[in-house]
Amino acid sequence: MARASGKSIRVSLVLLVVEGGESPRTQGGPEPHKMPSFANRLTTNEMAQVLTFVRNTWGNAAAPVTSRDVSKVRAALGK
Repeated sequence: MARASGKSIRVSLVLLVVEGGESPRTQGGPEPHKMPSFANRLTTNEMAQVLTFVRNTWGNAAAPVTSRDVSKVRAALGK
């Protein structure tokens, strides 16, 4: 199985914070959990800082999410 690149993982995380998300609905399962969009609540720099923190918590050592990473995604989404 191919491994996702660090860049694609950073983009996925930024998308989740900017757009929000919802866990999948399953037949007979519990009600899905939802995460709100933080596009209007966090600045570009704050998003980068939070995501870098998350990526480096619990003993992980991942490349930082930069303000530039966040800006590119926000621009592409118009958010």
